[in-house]
Amino acid sequence: MAEFAEGFSFYLPYTFAGNTELFAHFFQSPASAVFKSEPELQNPFEIRPAIGFALLFILLSVVTGFVKTTMGNSGLLGLASIVGVSDITPFILSIVQGSDGTMHIFTSAIILALMSNTVAKGIYFISLSPNTRKEASLKFAIYALLHIPFILW
Repeated sequence: MAEFAEGFSFYLPYTFAGNTELFAHFFQSPASAVFKSEPELQNPFEIRPAIGFALLFILLSVVTGFVKTTMGNSGLLGLASIVGVSDITPFILSIVQGSDGTMHIFTSAIILALMSNTVAKGIYFISLSPNTRKEASLKFAIYALLHIPFILW
């Protein structure tokens, strides 16, 4: 686990700073925005989301282990790009849990999953907000491209 943390120590400050800046810019609400109703709040400790996360974690742990043994590092990177479309947290946890290989591959797989997750979020955002398509497309594309140097490093 310590090796994994050392491998990520370079990436974390840059990722945190970039995410903070982008989220602050993306989600600035104009002063003229008027909210008509408050969103309905749910209990964060409900059992259904916890069971769903646990099942997703178990499934991704099994699939990740199978892909690592049968397809090696290239399979792990391919799985990372596919998993990024959904929730990447179980994938990251399953990689960290079984970290017996090179840290470079694990960090590349995690950053690749983050990149594909960013692309998926961009597609969701663009499809749900037609008024800001052009601006959102550019911002999400730049943000996704900023992941590439860290994957190749």
